[in-house]
Amino acid sequence: MKGCLVAYFNEKNREVAEIISKVLGPSICLNVKEGVNIDFNIINFCVFILDSDEEYVLKFFIENLSVLSEKNKVFLVQGENELYGPIKQLLKNINKEVLIEEQNKETICKIAKELKILKDELVIKRMPKEKLKFFVEEYLNSNTTCTLTTCGIEVRSTPIEYTYKDGYLYFLSEGGEKFSNIYLNNKVSVAIYDKYQGMNRLFGMQIEGEAFEVEYASSEYKKIVDLKGYKFENLVSLPFKLNMIKVKLNKVEFLNSKFKQMGYDAKQIFYF
Repeated sequence: MKGCLVAYFNEKNREVAEIISKVLGPSICLNVKEGVNIDFNIINFCVFILDSDEEYVLKFFIENLSVLSEKNKVFLVQGENELYGPIKQLLKNINKEVLIEEQNKETICKIAKELKILKDELVIKRMPKEKLKFFVEEYLNSNTTCTLTTCGIEVRSTPIEYTYKDGYLYFLSEGGEKFSNIYLNNKVSVAIYDKYQGMNRLFGMQIEGEAFEVEYASSEYKKIVDLKGYKFENLVSLPFKLNMIKVKLNKVEFLNSKFKQMGYDAKQIFYF
């Protein structure tokens, strides 16, 4: 397994570095000034918080120039740092640079998420899109239950049965607090997963999507009811109306151990 290096040069930025490190995933977070040895063989993505212009900073990049030239690199620069110009000339192939103007947690977390997306784009051994789509839909169709997470008034996770069709998940529900959340914020997260059976047999999905109501008794409502194997006439006879939610799938993070056997990373990302 390879991971990230999040390096800082000034102790005041320990918390910033640790937040970014945790969001990125498997990573090493360290203060370079402490002079620790770094095993660059296990590193495929580097983040440097350039927060000091002392001489040892430039020395670090000169000493590690050959190995760093081959790595994916991001610089987070604080203020007018006089060393950044010389460092850029040394390394040349820097993937991204961000000027940190504010250091509150909200700003740092947003930067960290952007870096996570960039890291995934750069380091994941990707499966061709159409091939990945086949496996994504195969897994969606082979399962029937998930956890639907909504966030509006408060965060709520709901175990619920679903049906998949053409990029949408459909749910029938008598009601509940999830509806108040969806009315206020229709961005949702869905988790589908197998029982844990060991590190070499991992199967699960994290899904980002948008939730919408399906009008009761509409043609779409009747179509999905039929797809679920129910009769609409029987649902109408129930004392309470069954509401239908559909979630438009935007992004799927699919962890499948079998992908490694095919020569790809176990984690793949698919955008609908």
